[in-house]
Order: sequence, then C-alpha cells, then structure tokens
Amino acid sequence: MIGVLFLAGTVFSPSYTWWKKSEQYQTDNSDEKNKNINNISINTTVNSTASAQIVDTVVSAVKEEVEHIKEQVSASFEMLTLIAKELIWEYKWRLGLMGSASGYGFLVFKNQQLKTYLTHPYRWHYWASMNLNPRILRLRSTNDLVWNLIREIQSRYTSAQCPDDFILPFMRFIEEIEHEINALKTYIRFGNTFEYLNISNYVFFDQNLHKQCNGWLEQAETVKAMFLHWIADYKLQQHARRLRFQLLLKGW
Repeated sequence: MIGVLFLAGTVFSPSYTWWKKSEQYQTDNSDEKNKNINNISINTTVNSTASAQIVDTVVSAVKEEVEHIKEQVSASFEMLTLIAKELIWEYKWRLGLMGSASGYGFLVFKNQQLKTYLTHPYRWHYWASMNLNPRILRLRSTNDLVWNLIREIQSRYTSAQCPDDFILPFMRFIEEIEHEINALKTYIRFGNTFEYLNISNYVFFDQNLHKQCNGWLEQAETVKAMFLHWIADYKLQQHARRLRFQLLLKGW
C-alpha cells in the first residue's frame, strides 16, 4: 500500500508541476494580449484625433486662402472701376463724338438698306401697283385677280427641291409680305422722325420715297388681305369636300 502511494505521488508531482506552469503561461499570454489590445485602441484613438486635427487645419487654411482671394478680387474690381471712371471723364468728349458718329453711321446705313429693299422690283407692292390699279380692276373680276396672285406666289416660291409641295410657297409668301409691311412701317417712322427733327438732308433720307410709302403700305396690305381671304375659302372648300366624302361613305 505504501509503495502504491509512493508511486502515485511520484507520477502526479511532475504532472501537477507542468499544469501549474502551463496555467501561469496562459495567464501571462492573456495579460500580454490585453496590453496589446489596449495599445491598439490607444493608437487608433490617437490616430483619429491626429487626422481630425489635420483636416481642421487644412480647412482653415483653405478658408483663409479663399477670403484672401475675395479681398484681392474686390480690390482689383474697385481699382478697374476707378480707372474706367477716370478714363471716361478724361475722354468724355471723344467718346461722345465717337458715339454720335456711330449713331449717325447706323442711321445712314439703315436708311439706305431700307431704301434698297423697298425699291426692289420684286416687292409685292410693285405687283399690286401693276395688277390692282383702277383700270385693271374695272376689266377683271376679283376672282381672276386672286387666282393671278396665287399663281404668282407659286411661281416665285416653289422650291426646285420640292416642286410638288403646295403649302411651302404660301408659307414663304406670308414671311415675305410681313417683312415688307414691317419695312414700310419702319421707313415711314424714320421719315416722320427725321422731318420732325429737321435732319432729313443730313442722313440722306429720300423724302420722295417717303411720300410713296403710305400708298405702298396700303397695296401690300391689300395683297395680304386677298391671300388670307382666298386661303380661308380654300380651307372651307376642303372641309366641305371631306364632309361630303364622309357622308357618301355613310350612304347619306
């Protein structure tokens, strides 16, 4: 019995010693890991704080630079404004003369441009003067004159690329007759203003042409009215034809 106990004690003693050492090692390793984890957490916190400080520093620097640029731009604008005012004041007479010369040149140019446009034989008031004079009106019916106008429109504005397009010439006619009427009204206003200011001779304004413009305007508006009357009748006839065709299809 004593021998057995001695043998068991001999075997158990080294095992117990090994177990205690193993437990102590694990405890030491756990403490070391906890220290490392704490160090990592501390380092992470320190790094986050440092990053925030860097960002704040950069943002502050950018704001300061933007404010500095704004101040420079404002100062430059004020300087340019002051220089411009001084130049205008110093050269006011020259600038005034240049402005007057430019205005005078524009009036002369616009006057000649309108005169050239209105005296072109392709204008519709010329067609009206040849086809709507009292002698022609006594000899021909209104219906014949309207159809002459429609044929003239088709002849002038039919496109070589779209010869079968029936509507396009009418659209071009409306654009052209409106432009001609507006040009006549503008020339009449110019003439009235120049005569009121007594400067017609200074801008090379054709007073004889101005006297004819009221008659030309009336003729151009007559041509436009003839066309609008015809197009209204044409639409009514087309609508009546479609209506009759629909009634025939229904057996009425």
